[in-house]
Amino acid sequence: MMETPPPPMMRGYGMSRTQLAVVAAVGLGLLLLAIGAVVVNLGMNPSGPNAGLVTTYGPMIMDFGLWLLVAGIILAAVTMDNLDVFIRLFLMILAFVALLLIVANPKGFFP
Repeated sequence: MMETPPPPMMRGYGMSRTQLAVVAAVGLGLLLLAIGAVVVNLGMNPSGPNAGLVTTYGPMIMDFGLWLLVAGIILAAVTMDNLDVFIRLFLMILAFVALLLIVANPKGFFP
C-alpha cells in the first residue's frame, strides 16, 4: 500500500511581502493626502495666505499621496489571489475613479 503524503508545511506567522507593500502604499497614500490637506490649510492662515503652501507644496504632497493610493489599490487587485473576482473589479473601479481625480484636477483638491 501507498502511504499518504505528509501534510503541507505551515506558512510562517505574519504577512507576505506583497500584502505588506499593499498596506504600506495605501496607508502612506492616505497619510500623505491628509498631510497635504493640512499644509494647504496652514497656508490659508488669517494673517495672510502663503501662496507657496497653497498652490505648490500642499497639492504636490496630495497628488503624490493619491498616486500611492492608486498604486496600492491596483497592487491589491492584481496580486492578492485570495480575493473574489467582484472585489478585484471593485478595486479596479475604485483605482480608476481615484486616477480620474488626479487627472481632472492636477492642482489638488483645493485651488
